[in-house]
Amino acid sequence: MTPRILVCGRIVFGALLLFAPEGVLRPVARRRIVAPERRVARVLGVRNLAEGAMIARHAGRGRLLAGAAVDATHSLSMTALAIASRKERRLALASALIAATTATMGLVAAAEQPHHRADRRP
Repeated sequence: MTPRILVCGRIVFGALLLFAPEGVLRPVARRRIVAPERRVARVLGVRNLAEGAMIARHAGRGRLLAGAAVDATHSLSMTALAIASRKERRLALASALIAATTATMGLVAAAEQPHHRADRRP
């Protein structure tokens, strides 16, 4: 898998969350989306756009691994929210699944990058 797939996915998803959060969230939540949820979606959209731009600029192992760590952390926090909040469960589980997927994609892309001398340990 190339980092290009990860970058394209992040940019498209980030743009959708930023510019059309209702269209992304409502089908998942199956209810009306409230203003705080739209704001959180927009923040996540900006994060995805920034991460996509960062990886597009230089898709090195370090950046891919850092992105995977951020996504894994987000996935865990959304899993905790899903357990704690029945109201937010559907959105939180969807977000956790997407974050776990992008974390996995980042790990795979990082593993496929060439190792540099500075990355090797004796």
